[in-house]
Amino acid sequence: MNFSYSETIAFTSSNPIVRNSILDFLEQYWLGDFRIVSSISSKRLDIFDFDYLLLDVNEDFLKSEYDLLKQINKTNRMVYVFVDERTENALKKIITLVDDKVMIVKKPEASKSKFVSEITETVEKIATSFKKNLNTDLSRVKMTHPEIVAIGASTGGPEAINTLIRSLPDKMPAILIVLHMQTNLLSAFCNRLQSLTKLKVVELRSISEIKENRIIVASGDHHMLINKKNGKVVAQFGDQIKENNHCPSVDSLFNSLSKIVDYRRVGIILTGMGIDGAYGLLNLKKSGALTIAQDRKSAAIYGMPKAAVELNAAQYVLSLEEIKDLLNSFSRSK
Repeated sequence: MNFSYSETIAFTSSNPIVRNSILDFLEQYWLGDFRIVSSISSKRLDIFDFDYLLLDVNEDFLKSEYDLLKQINKTNRMVYVFVDERTENALKKIITLVDDKVMIVKKPEASKSKFVSEITETVEKIATSFKKNLNTDLSRVKMTHPEIVAIGASTGGPEAINTLIRSLPDKMPAILIVLHMQTNLLSAFCNRLQSLTKLKVVELRSISEIKENRIIVASGDHHMLINKKNGKVVAQFGDQIKENNHCPSVDSLFNSLSKIVDYRRVGIILTGMGIDGAYGLLNLKKSGALTIAQDRKSAAIYGMPKAAVELNAAQYVLSLEEIKDLLNSFSRSK
């Protein structure tokens, strides 16, 4: 499989001319591969706002980054600091705090264009090193066998979900589906799904235990919430108040599932208009779940997946065919 990853690169510079120039470059050449953010100072960035930080600062400005660098030392974030000689000397005073998280890049003394060239090389190194890690991460996910897979979709969703479900073996983790669909069409959709698979397809009615080899589809007029009850994990009706202009909403499912942290979970957001599911997927990611968004090319409507990618909620951005292959790798018979 060929995977692309929605990591975030943040670039900060106290020099507005340099900052705008670098931002233009990053957005022109790397926006399709990374989410790009820019700031006058990393003090304006939350630690969860980026995966890689390109830091262009002078000696005095570096001192204000001390607290952030201490936080970075407790995470997997990487910082690339562009330094002149004076800044490098100042950095050495705090480098012992974060020596495994900070890469020092000597700032060229020549023109701004050469500085942009240095940024180019650094971003290319980031992209190359990151791609090398993707297969390793995915192999680990395959071995852990997720226990719950949650899928959200809207426009184009029925066809996409049919494609995924028809290929699945008969031994799978529990699958939960929220689809934006008229209530009077949902039963026909569930019947269609049942005709494509040996897995048990259930339209949620009040409450249902989450079990392997079972697909639970949210009712057309209630949110689907995941809770623990009497030692079991269940899907149950939530309220009927629209969230993101939808009931059921994907966010309601993902947000409730993000609290079930002692289960191995996967969140997948498929084709659809709007932003429903993006913030819920982010909460799933923060809670330790594997998070996936359908890619632009294979999505009928690249709205919901795009919102998730721009929010940095999706760890992997995959084609529908790649998502299908990944789901098959979760088979309990393997």
